[in-house]
Amino acid sequence: MNRSSVYLLTLILLTGCVPFQTAEPTAVVEAVPPTAQPPTATWTNSPEPTHTSSPTYTPAPPTQTPAPTQSLTAVVSVQRINLRRGPGTVFPILDSLEEGTEVIVLGKALGEQWVKVAVPSEEEGEGSSEEESSLTGWMLADFLDLGTPVEYLGFTDVNQAWLIEGKVLEEDGTPVDGVDIAVSQGLGADELRTDTFTLENGRFYVYLPWESAGIWQVEAVGLRCESRLMLENCRLKAGYYLSIPRMNVEVPSDTPLLLLFAYSEGGIQGTVYVNGEIKEGVRIRGDSASGAFSWDFTENNGNYELALGEGVWTVYAVDGETGLESDSMTVALGAGQLLTDVDFDIR
Repeated sequence: MNRSSVYLLTLILLTGCVPFQTAEPTAVVEAVPPTAQPPTATWTNSPEPTHTSSPTYTPAPPTQTPAPTQSLTAVVSVQRINLRRGPGTVFPILDSLEEGTEVIVLGKALGEQWVKVAVPSEEEGEGSSEEESSLTGWMLADFLDLGTPVEYLGFTDVNQAWLIEGKVLEEDGTPVDGVDIAVSQGLGADELRTDTFTLENGRFYVYLPWESAGIWQVEAVGLRCESRLMLENCRLKAGYYLSIPRMNVEVPSDTPLLLLFAYSEGGIQGTVYVNGEIKEGVRIRGDSASGAFSWDFTENNGNYELALGEGVWTVYAVDGETGLESDSMTVALGAGQLLTDVDFDIR
């Protein structure tokens, strides 16, 4: 459907609302099950925005827990899972293991998501060493029965890989946990992508193969229900939106990345109609010319409250069941006011 633009010159203050996530598009189980799905972000090589008032972030090494004193045996708990050369879905696949396969856990990578394992060989000889008689690689911990929490595993070295490190904060410097992070390069069928999430301290870690080159986009794409910014009904707390949702990085790079959530008491409110009827769960999304974005979902009465910051925003509604969307609305925003009765009609 063609979008029409209506220019509203109205003063509004910052606010926000964001549930969002995607997962690796393969038939093999290899990523944490997704929550809500946003429209695909457009990838560009544009320079990062500067924010002079933003908190700074200095990376610090994580606390390393002692390695287990004995080898830990784990079992594949899904129908099939890939064994990869490194801790990420952009590393080459070494093998594919079926449910029930036993592996020996050797340690974990930064980020508490990937574990290094050895797959015992069926032809293990009496005089063979562990290195000679097994295939070693990396697997997602969520799809292994470990018998112990991954937090208690020791860290191990990751060879032939670049590390991208970053953090997600509120503008006052408070860390945000449970944010799903996607690191991608290219578009469509040529896209390369690996995912991770922020820990309790807001930090995230992503590994890329040594042969990686060029510019990669690092983007917040989801917020987990257990995050402190989420309500019990798995909706974002009122007033929050992502003011810096993505950054570009060229590997190799030692510069830590910083993504930011903003908070405001202003925004726009209204009702969404689908074929003349109110409907729960319709997504409202706002994209700022500065790169920030915000969204909300309609309640059972069809109403929404969308947080938007100062600047120019494009706002529209999408019905996830049918894929239909409303005409878009371009809004020029100032600071300090709430705009009500901004309704959308999807047909």
